[in-house]
Amino acid sequence: MIKCGISDKGLIQLAIRSGIIADIDVDDVREGEYLGKDEFSGKPKFKFIEDDEEREKAKVIGYRAYFETTNGFRKVIYWTIDKITAHAKRYSKTFGSSNATNVWRDNFDTMARKTLLKQLLSKWAMLTVELQDALKYDQAVIKEDKSVEYVDRADDDKAEKDEVEVIDKAKVDLTKVVE
Repeated sequence: MIKCGISDKGLIQLAIRSGIIADIDVDDVREGEYLGKDEFSGKPKFKFIEDDEEREKAKVIGYRAYFETTNGFRKVIYWTIDKITAHAKRYSKTFGSSNATNVWRDNFDTMARKTLLKQLLSKWAMLTVELQDALKYDQAVIKEDKSVEYVDRADDDKAEKDEVEVIDKAKVDLTKVVE
């Protein structure tokens, strides 16, 4: 049995190594930085606080993630803390639990960043095989019979519980997936 997981930094590294993504980032958004959506494009607008000390004092109200491809395509998404929390409650078995290991409770910032990157990349990016595998096997336990169990996903998340084909170690280097 193999348990797979990837961090937000791991997702960024895989995206950059793809040769398709020219720039990618995820960051928190502080009170006063979100300016709403552009009235024509619907894209979120931000004005970040320049002074780092002043910015650190401001309350985190959400997270934004973006990428730009080598051909110039750009995409930005923004989620509020409430939207991220609702997503975590729906898809994570450990969110809100009193388990000794609760990554959402112990590392909300990291999990929020990772969640936004996964949403951004899976919906908008041209994904390499390595990045597809990283997204597919994240939080998964791969059993000896090659079936996959998502131990931290809610039971109603059936779309991502499908059996997978036998992994050819020559095609997938799991050390790149686990960070």
